[in-house]
Amino acid sequence: MRSKFGIFLFVVLLCIVLIIVNEHLFQVSDGPDERPRINYKLLDGQGKSAMCSFTNNSEQTLYLNVTPYITSERPVLFTVFMNGKQIECLWNGDNDINYQTIIEPEQKKVIEVVLRDIPEGKNTFQFGTVYFPEKTTWEDPDKLMNSEYSMELTPFTIVSKKDTVSEDWSFPYHSYLFQNDATISQIVGIEGELCLSKDQPSVRCVNNLKDQKHLYYYWGNSEEEIVMVRFSLMKDWKQITWPDSGEMFLDIKANPGDSFVKEINLLQSAQLGANQYTVVAFVNPGVPFWDKNEKDLEYSEVNQNGARGWATLRNIIYK
Repeated sequence: MRSKFGIFLFVVLLCIVLIIVNEHLFQVSDGPDERPRINYKLLDGQGKSAMCSFTNNSEQTLYLNVTPYITSERPVLFTVFMNGKQIECLWNGDNDINYQTIIEPEQKKVIEVVLRDIPEGKNTFQFGTVYFPEKTTWEDPDKLMNSEYSMELTPFTIVSKKDTVSEDWSFPYHSYLFQNDATISQIVGIEGELCLSKDQPSVRCVNNLKDQKHLYYYWGNSEEEIVMVRFSLMKDWKQITWPDSGEMFLDIKANPGDSFVKEINLLQSAQLGANQYTVVAFVNPGVPFWDKNEKDLEYSEVNQNGARGWATLRNIIYK
């Protein structure tokens, strides 16, 4: 009897030790060896992964589970793109195109996101996350390549009613647009860069300037395959029309090695004060990144050539 009790006591003590060790391992400091982070899980109403889900109507309710491993509060902005278009959602019951909140250390939270007016068929989505969305002063230039100074985009798929594509994604080939400059493709690649000069692409950086009249977007197809791309211009984390055409999107088909430089006139959109600009490239927006697994008929298989989104670092222009 004593032997069984001793074994039981040993197991209890071992569990306590493991819990203490586990908590210690997940403590996050601001030191060089441990980088603060925030973990996200996008789930459906049954608590399952919603990276690819199916709905029998034009509406889908998802739940964003937020688990922070940070030591100080962090402002964050969330937004959703459907087939490359930024859409309004119900965020915890409030209708808006963006949702801003403060993530507190050790404070988990769940955000309800209701997506509406989903077209029939397969639809590609991107969940956008922006840290410090209103920050315009950067004290540490050595960290300007940090992805936190841009928008992180996470792909997911919603299939509404039928298992076919929801839009016609036969983009035109704009031969007049391409320069076929190998240097651009090598330097900026498929992610693209927002730069100050029309003659030379710059390294990734956050520009903070006054009275800048133009920006230049460099992009090149560094992939080995033909890609369809939907380009979107954003100001203060909201999509705006391209100033030269007045259209919301620039849709192109690009062969491997194709590249271009696009001038962006800021005179029409910049307002008094700080203006934050970024450009998003939605690559292959008509091809779900998460798709049906034919083996077990679950929507869980990754298509490496599927929809991805790449955002440039923000450019802050004062007027």
